[in-house]
Amino acid sequence: MPSRKDESIKRIHDGKFRIGPAPYGYELVDGRLFVIPGRAEAVCLMFDMHDAGVSTREIAKVLTSSGYQTPSGKTKTWGHKMVAIILNRRAFYAGETSMINGIMWTPERGTVMHPRILGWRHGSP
Repeated sequence: MPSRKDESIKRIHDGKFRIGPAPYGYELVDGRLFVIPGRAEAVCLMFDMHDAGVSTREIAKVLTSSGYQTPSGKTKTWGHKMVAIILNRRAFYAGETSMINGIMWTPERGTVMHPRILGWRHGSP
């Protein structure tokens, strides 16, 4: 009988995401991740601002004042800790890694596991 980890690896190789909520910027449909354009723009903005040296607190203020939906969707105010969590997932948003049960897993080189957001632009594949 395959282990849970083996089953998770097989799901990812089959193009399906792990069980659980989708990361910010994506929606989960039938085990597959799809980019949500408005949220993807927020993710790109976070990384652009961070790369320019802007603090997570200032990024959170800009996201809030610009009206970007928070990950929970229940609050309109971004917290700097949530911004930091998203920024710590650069490799995931760049499409370089995927997650298995909350653990970062690096796929075989050249394997696309989910649509990337970093470098994404509305209307691109």
